[in-house]
Amino acid sequence: MNSSSNFDLNPDADRNRDQNRGYQAQLEVEIDRELKALPEIPAPASLIVRVMQAIAQRQALPWFKRAWQTWPASLQVVSFVALALLFTGTCLGVWELGTLAIRHYGSALSVLGTIWTTITVLFGALVTAVNQLPRGVLIGCVAAVVLGYTMCAAMGTFAFAMIRNPYRFYKDNEE
Repeated sequence: MNSSSNFDLNPDADRNRDQNRGYQAQLEVEIDRELKALPEIPAPASLIVRVMQAIAQRQALPWFKRAWQTWPASLQVVSFVALALLFTGTCLGVWELGTLAIRHYGSALSVLGTIWTTITVLFGALVTAVNQLPRGVLIGCVAAVVLGYTMCAAMGTFAFAMIRNPYRFYKDNEE
């Protein structure tokens, strides 16, 4: 294959792309011209009043009800330090709680560790067994699972529709 074609199957693709770019540029210029030719639309008289009232209401709020960025600088520093200390305390508390739990409930946690090890070994064995199967069998199994799931979803939808409106599937002349 010729490397200069950039894998285009259509030899006219570059010409079409250039024509499309030219059309897009011309269309953009025409739309821009039409939009600039439109007259200015005046804002409603009540808009300025409502905007100014909203700004005044926000400025009248106490500092703790406003956005954090509008708080006084000293309060921002104090709140940041307090939040950093709270985060640090939470992290250390969780760490100490975990250490305490291991100390007091170590035997129960060792059982959980044993269960986790058993699950990982069984999963590894399952992966090894699946890797030994031929691809056709795997594809067939996946297709059967997908088909079964789709059938269950369809039957569930049908059952829900029947329960919700049992007369939905009767013909009009049988009523």
